[in-house]
Amino acid sequence: LKVAEFYSDTCIPCKKMAPILAEPEEKYKEVYIGKINGAYETELVQEYKVKSSPTFLFFKNGKFSCGNHPISGTAYDLCAGTGTLLPLCI
Repeated sequence: LKVAEFYSDTCIPCKKMAPILAEPEEKYKEVYIGKINGAYETELVQEYKVKSSPTFLFFKNGKFSCGNHPISGTAYDLCAGTGTLLPLCI
């Protein structure tokens, strides 16, 4: 499982989540969490329709699975572009 976290340097929740996100990566070797600064990776922000930070994208077997915005508590299918609320897909 690969997780892409979109963050910004001014995002307080992003900073608070940093130690929490380190835990699964240390505990489970099959989990990789990559941090993407949305200010510098604007093409990825547009491609995955990231609207705010933090936003998480989940990839299973090298393919996009779903996205989650922890503040709103919604999980949504970004690839389909439907915006349909889904149960967390991991």
